[in-house]
Amino acid sequence: MKRIGGIFLFCLIIFSCGSVKTKDSADYVIRYINLNSVYDYVYSNSNEALDIQRKLDSLNKKISDIENQETGGSRSELLYYKGEVVKLKDQEKKLKTDFYARIHTALKNTASKHNADFILNSGDGVVYSRPVYDLTNEVIKEVKSLEYRTSPAVK
Repeated sequence: MKRIGGIFLFCLIIFSCGSVKTKDSADYVIRYINLNSVYDYVYSNSNEALDIQRKLDSLNKKISDIENQETGGSRSELLYYKGEVVKLKDQEKKLKTDFYARIHTALKNTASKHNADFILNSGDGVVYSRPVYDLTNEVIKEVKSLEYRTSPAVK
């Protein structure tokens, strides 16, 4: 009798577990992007970012020239340029934060359009994937769309 009760309980557990709906891995929608490509697109289309980079390059050259002069150059001038570099680096950091926020919004919108459960970065662990699953261009299009929708000319 105990044996029949044990079998019944075992069968009950098996059947009840079988009736619980779980999402199989085959049901997940997984896509990937190349985040570096998306970031490069956003960066290269930002006049502010390119302006900061030009200023940084110019200041770094001035600093290098002063440091390489045999006379030693003006210490106050060197400190001034280094201070300007710090300010520009802070501006650059804020700009990068803005870029990643826009990319994140574009990723969420693209994931929603494609019913994606996961979007992986192709440089971080995806060894192979069929190109049809690459959403990089879709995310770039979404970034463009977000830029258009939030531009002052549209408002």
